[in-house]
Amino acid sequence: MAIYFFDHNQDLLKIVPDTATFSAIQTQELPDDGGLLKDTLEVTVQGDKRLTNAQYMAVKSYRGNEQAFDMYQIVNETTPDDTMKFVGVQLAVYELEGQIVKDYRPRGRGLAEVLGNLLKHTDWQPGYMDDGLPSVTTQFYFTSVKEALKHVQDLTGVEFAFKVEMAGQSITDKWVEAYHEMGRKTQKRYSYGSNALTVVRETQRDEIYTALIGRGKGEQTSSDEDNDSGQAGYGRKLTFAGVEWSTANGDPLDKPRGQIYLEDPTATDQFGIPYIEGKKAPRIGIVGFDDEEDPERLLELTYEQLKVQARPKVLFKATVANIGATGIGDTVTIHRHDLDIHYQTRVRKVVRNKLNDDKTQVELGDVVYTPSTKRQANIRNIEQNVSDIQESQANLSYTLLSADGFNSITYGNVEPERKRTGDLWYRDHPSIPGETQLLIWNGEAWELLIDEAAINQGLKEAEQKLQAFEYKWSQLQKRNEEELDNFEDYLEAIRNDIDDLAENGIDTDKIDKAIRQAGFNQRQINIIEKELAETSDSAALALDMIGSDGVTRYSRNRVEGDTSGKIEFRDDPIEVYHNGPGFQAGQLYTISFDAYCEPMEKNTVVFNLDAPDKEGGDEAWKKSPSRCYQRKTNFQKWPTPRQPAHTN
Repeated sequence: MAIYFFDHNQDLLKIVPDTATFSAIQTQELPDDGGLLKDTLEVTVQGDKRLTNAQYMAVKSYRGNEQAFDMYQIVNETTPDDTMKFVGVQLAVYELEGQIVKDYRPRGRGLAEVLGNLLKHTDWQPGYMDDGLPSVTTQFYFTSVKEALKHVQDLTGVEFAFKVEMAGQSITDKWVEAYHEMGRKTQKRYSYGSNALTVVRETQRDEIYTALIGRGKGEQTSSDEDNDSGQAGYGRKLTFAGVEWSTANGDPLDKPRGQIYLEDPTATDQFGIPYIEGKKAPRIGIVGFDDEEDPERLLELTYEQLKVQARPKVLFKATVANIGATGIGDTVTIHRHDLDIHYQTRVRKVVRNKLNDDKTQVELGDVVYTPSTKRQANIRNIEQNVSDIQESQANLSYTLLSADGFNSITYGNVEPERKRTGDLWYRDHPSIPGETQLLIWNGEAWELLIDEAAINQGLKEAEQKLQAFEYKWSQLQKRNEEELDNFEDYLEAIRNDIDDLAENGIDTDKIDKAIRQAGFNQRQINIIEKELAETSDSAALALDMIGSDGVTRYSRNRVEGDTSGKIEFRDDPIEVYHNGPGFQAGQLYTISFDAYCEPMEKNTVVFNLDAPDKEGGDEAWKKSPSRCYQRKTNFQKWPTPRQPAHTN
């Protein structure tokens, strides 16, 4: 395969054929940190003076059209003997590291749109993209485009590839491809222990789980129309706690009804968490099958996953000559007849010999390769589901590793047998049903951190104090109202006495003296004088309305609704509704009103006061002509339940 060299303007310098190329090794690797694809090229060619100005080199892509190339920035050049050795790094990573995204904050935007905005000030543009890629909600602030792409990849789980296109003597296009997962789903199958595969490492025990909690589809709690995000909401997820398995009945493992995890006791005995007393606890993980709605099927799927998880991970190496053509990210199937399991794994690294593809070496990860960032996402998912697990399995003791991978969190009423400083223990309250406690191991004893009973008791006491305060406040208000009413009655009696004195010819000085002798201070005297002024202003009107016999027949407004209206000349009458218990037979009522008569018109107001008698009939109680007054009457609403009485 020919090697293409370019100058500082990325114009073609020379195409070096296979005959003048001694080696050409392209290494591509899915990084364990979840970052962008690692991609390097090392070539050794026959010495050529024209290549001393070379700053870029390219080779045709393993997959793609005829114009698709993998291009590299030359970062190292040596000239051993009569040869020239060049080392290059992926051009996109090199160029995009030196270009900045100042401030960009997408909210639920499509990946193609986000990628276009990140690349709009660069020489690169979005290329091929898988269907159904996730949307992006994040922010970028003065970061390199390279780091922005890495952030998007970590956030969404997508994988990026970089290609260039060449026509004639120059590069004509540069693009970024986005995949759910790079590579192809192949039908290739290989057996563990065969000559085709070489075991490189079988010591990755950090991801061994000897028991798994399976979680299915969540219960929908809201529709996509109910949420601003446009996505439906889901609540607690399906479990298989209600399903029972028994090896005596032919099931592969024992699982009692009510237990929320499925355990492989053999794996626990070999890879479980050792206690000081010699026992071992299962290492419990969580797997999700978001589309599964059947608990029995969920248990079966969890079992299949457990067979894979309950063993050390294996890293294989092979050559293309033995396993056939394969590319970075491709998926193949591994058979382990010793464990009676079959699982898929990805090609995580390709060391491709561009001169002889049969010598290309590949590395196969174990299971479907998962970078550490995605493993951390799984850990966060475990933490988010802890409270849900606690509710569904309150009486079961089980232990999970915390996010730091060192301390553990135990749920249940059985005290952990093995503990480290900083370990947490959730248990039921020892004396109060329905309450829980959170304890921490301080190195010598379990120390109480949170006591729900104490918290709830504090809330109860606070509520009781609030209720007592509200009662005292209501009593104070009631007392104040009573004292105010008594004072008004007392003031009215004094006012009547003063009226009597005035009628008997007693002068103002004698009235003031009488007030002071009654025991009032100056402030109270001022209030009385104010009230007298207001009272005297309406005394004549009151006497005219109620007569001079001294009997008060009207004290409060009992009209429901608006107290003002207009009666057109020779028009229909106005209906007035009573807001009290209604007009009662045998009782005397007074209706007071203001009337403003327009000149040159004559109007008569007639009140027909009707109330049903015991036999259900109607009786007219009073009918009298009105008078016109030039002064408004003050009305005050009566705060009783409204029961209309028909009045015409």
